[in-house]
Amino acid sequence: MNGKGDKPRPYSVDTETMSSNWARIYGDPPKPETVWWQHQCEVSGCKLKLLVTEQCNFCSLNYEGSE
Repeated sequence: MNGKGDKPRPYSVDTETMSSNWARIYGDPPKPETVWWQHQCEVSGCKLKLLVTEQCNFCSLNYEGSE
């Protein structure tokens, strides 16, 4: 059965214009900032680069210095 709503409406604006208009009106979504910390582990003897939200797998030390 054919009827109203069978076909999508044609785009009157191309995708690039739509994206720029969306960004102008609503702004670009914020990008999460990645923050790293360096840790010299006394248990393994390795120098590690970890995310602030992570803790060392060997000594369980986190960014604040607590376990």
